[in-house]
Amino acid sequence: MKNNNLSYNQLYSLGCEKLKQQKLEHYPLDARILLQWCSSLNDSRFQLARDETVPTLVQGKYLNAIKRRGNHEPIAYIVGKKEFYSLDFFVTPSVLIPRPETELLVEHALTFIQEKQKEKPGETMHFLDACTGSGNISIALMHEADKLNIPLRGAAFDISESALNIAKKNRAHHRIEPLLLYRQDLFNKLAIQENSLDLFCANPPYVPYEDKPALTPDILNYEPHDALFAEDDGMKAILLLVEEACRVLRSGGRALIEISSTEQAARLLHRLQNSYFMRKNSCTVQFLDDYAGIKRFLQLTLTA
Repeated sequence: MKNNNLSYNQLYSLGCEKLKQQKLEHYPLDARILLQWCSSLNDSRFQLARDETVPTLVQGKYLNAIKRRGNHEPIAYIVGKKEFYSLDFFVTPSVLIPRPETELLVEHALTFIQEKQKEKPGETMHFLDACTGSGNISIALMHEADKLNIPLRGAAFDISESALNIAKKNRAHHRIEPLLLYRQDLFNKLAIQENSLDLFCANPPYVPYEDKPALTPDILNYEPHDALFAEDDGMKAILLLVEEACRVLRSGGRALIEISSTEQAARLLHRLQNSYFMRKNSCTVQFLDDYAGIKRFLQLTLTA
């Protein structure tokens, strides 16, 4: 039975107990995040309010949020937001939840455009973000480029109309109006001119269908499968994007594509070395590590 006279500390303890029963690893942090979200209290105010009585509406909202989290629904979907590159992004189950490792893709992209800007100061650079989802990569990239006074223009696409709606909401929230967002099927030829881009970014579906049983319920039961899984051992979308990147990048241009693992990197290297489009185009391929030392990004540079 619900007790309407619980303090914040008591309600927090109740939330911890319920999440611990569901064997959630980070239950103390989850319970606190949800209580602060439901009560709109920041860290310092939350500490001061621990012995205060929780309003009935806040208590009801919190217990509902705890129930959802107890069913392994990701916190980002419950609260509707996720931080990425120090920016808040709206998220729904229509888009993947931005991951910390993807911030490294943005860092590599920023390093590249700064290097190119030194070669040709003041020249506007152009990029494409494939499989944009919430728009986190392209929006973070343009946000940071603006802070660095680097002229950058870009476009981003996704096949999902609902994902594009979220990306548009994030574009408006962060006032990145120059970013063009449009719908595109990844498996159709991209409507981009040849040799027209400096940078090509993507976080495509790359998880092999065979790996489904290894995924946690948070991911498997809630995140969009079309944005997670790919055929051909998880490489179908990646290989198509590499081929398109070779076509649309200009000389000296670069592609950065997120992949799943060191093992997938080895399989991709084998396939790329034997591909027609790689033999046709003069380019170099490297695989870059994430924070855990896993090969997480395919980096392709067009050298001629």
